[in-house]
Formats: sequence, structure tokens, C-alpha cells
Amino acid sequence: MLGNAIFGLFPLLIMYAFYTCSDGKVCGDGLDNLIYEGCILFVCISIVGAVYVDFYLSGVILTGIARFATYFFPIIIPTWISIDYILIHMNIISRERFSVGSTITMVTIVLSSLYVLLVKANLYMQEELKRII
Repeated sequence: MLGNAIFGLFPLLIMYAFYTCSDGKVCGDGLDNLIYEGCILFVCISIVGAVYVDFYLSGVILTGIARFATYFFPIIIPTWISIDYILIHMNIISRERFSVGSTITMVTIVLSSLYVLLVKANLYMQEELKRII
């Protein structure tokens, strides 16, 4: 997950490195634009999607709340982000909604991280059980 996040956020990290090295004289606007365009949020969506596809292709069958959470969550976050993204571009809400410290960004990062950790852990446990049996 960390490797995927670093790879997905590479342009943001490079711009931040230039911004930091230049004491804020270079890349400030580009960095702001990447953040306010939802770069961090879209990386979270892509990581959740990748984990969902891994789980789907594994053939593991879930029941109950685990099934609901595993298959429904990847639909909620992209829908939520997309609605906010559309509202921002229609100038109905402020682009500050996608800032690094905003509630939507923090909630998305936390929920995405929890989803990835729980689903991957479940997947590894299920695969280990298959291997043992």
C-alpha cells in the first residue's frame, strides 16, 4: 500500500521537494493545484480499487457484514469524492474542500487505509487457510 501511495503521489512529492528546497519560491501554485484538484483523494480511490480487484480475483467468498463492507465500500468513496469534485467545478462549494487538512481528505485517507489493511489482511488469511488445507 505504501509503495502504491508513493508511486501515485510521485508528482506531488517531487513538486513538494522542489517547493521545500526553494523555500517556497518554486512550484507553489502547481502544488496547490494538484492538491485542490484532488490528487490525494484520487490516489486513495485507485488504491482501494486495486485492492478490490485483488480480492475479487482471489475467489474468496464472504458472507454477512464482511461481504457488504468489502464490496460496497469501494462504491461509496468514489461516489462521495466525485460528487464533491463536480460541485467544486460548478463553483457550488469551495475548492478548500480538497485541501490536505480538510475533513473530507482526512476521512477518505483514514477509511481507505482501514479498508486496504482489513481487506488485504483478510485476503492473506484466506489464502493461507487454503494453502494449509
